[in-house]
Amino acid sequence: MTSFAYQALTPTGHVVAGTLEGPTRAAISIELERQSLLPIEIAEGVPRPQSVSSGITALFAQRPGAGDVIRVTEDLSALLTAGVALDRAILIISQTATKPVIAALLRC
Repeated sequence: MTSFAYQALTPTGHVVAGTLEGPTRAAISIELERQSLLPIEIAEGVPRPQSVSSGITALFAQRPGAGDVIRVTEDLSALLTAGVALDRAILIISQTATKPVIAALLRC
């Protein structure tokens, strides 16, 4: 199997990048389409490493939804009402967050 670097559009119009293993570019294209992604570019070989800032930008491109904000606020309220210190409550919520963007936002 060969490693292919790709860039693709999500159904919401965001650009995502990554790598996949496969026999041909065509196979990678089919796999991306199966994942509801529209291939923009598929290149054979290992991509060059992304800078830290582009990784952070990609992380924060995933915005938390209203439901996420409500859950964090409710959890924070419950912990503070129970007497947990604010910094400890934020740490607890960041460690138990199911979405990486929520955890990263709380750890900033």
